[in-house]
Amino acid sequence: MLKEVEIIKNKLLKLRKERNNAISRRTKNEIALKELRSLNRTMKTGQISCMDCGSTHIAYESADFEFFFDISTTKMRKQILDAVQEKVDIYNEEIVHLTNEITICQKELDSCMETVDVPVEALLLVKQEIEGARGADKRIKEIDHEIGRLSGQLEITVAISEDVEKKSRKLLDNIVAQMNDFYTQVDIMEDRPYTDIFTTRDRTYSGSEATEFHLARMYAFAKSLQHDYPIIVDSFRAEDLSSDREAKVIDLFKKLNNQIIFTTTLKEEEGEKYSKQDKLNNISFSSHTTNKMLSVTYVERFMQAADEMMVTVRDN
Repeated sequence: MLKEVEIIKNKLLKLRKERNNAISRRTKNEIALKELRSLNRTMKTGQISCMDCGSTHIAYESADFEFFFDISTTKMRKQILDAVQEKVDIYNEEIVHLTNEITICQKELDSCMETVDVPVEALLLVKQEIEGARGADKRIKEIDHEIGRLSGQLEITVAISEDVEKKSRKLLDNIVAQMNDFYTQVDIMEDRPYTDIFTTRDRTYSGSEATEFHLARMYAFAKSLQHDYPIIVDSFRAEDLSSDREAKVIDLFKKLNNQIIFTTTLKEEEGEKYSKQDKLNNISFSSHTTNKMLSVTYVERFMQAADEMMVTVRDN
């Protein structure tokens, strides 16, 4: 029934639109007819002529340029009036016909708009509510689906985040434990264990304590992370690291599989202190001129090594 009402409604709208167009066209012709008759009355007591050239060969043009007629002679004017009147009559017939069609269509619509129990107006209102509810329900389902998808992603993200946080905390605790293990083996006077891999505001290190802290952290990184990168410590004996603690540091780092590069400045009385130590490759630069670490002897080999690493060295 609702579909039938929809069909009749669309037909009614179409008929009304056609009637409005016919009325509009009839009105234009009626206005033209009145204007032509007005000109005809004026010509009973004289004639129309052009004020510029004096010609009596005059044409009539409607305001919207729809009509353009020669009105110079009485016969021509009459033919024009009759033609325009005929158009008005045709439009009147069309309007009457369309009005009758609209009346019939309206009666059909009125007939359909009433049922035995429920008026169709109520059904239409319910239909609009149902369609609105259907659209809202569809949107709600889409939103629920999106919420479910995002919730799933959030749960996964939270789970991953918690897992990463636990692993990070466990790794950090392990590194700190390795640092303290190193500390207790190197410094028998240790009384304040490390609590973090960084110094805190209320606990800073200076002198030999700073050297021990740095070495302990480098050692713990290698033990906990199991990385295979070289460990390089410039001036590892800095800040008066005692000979006893220095020996313990070297022994601990010897146990690592990483390449260890320690640098230090030897005093004259120390001589070749590290030359005879086991598992230690002692490289002395004492024979090299200051700021001339690479002697001419090794330039060719250096250039070859650089080329193997795809490094271009320019000769300035």
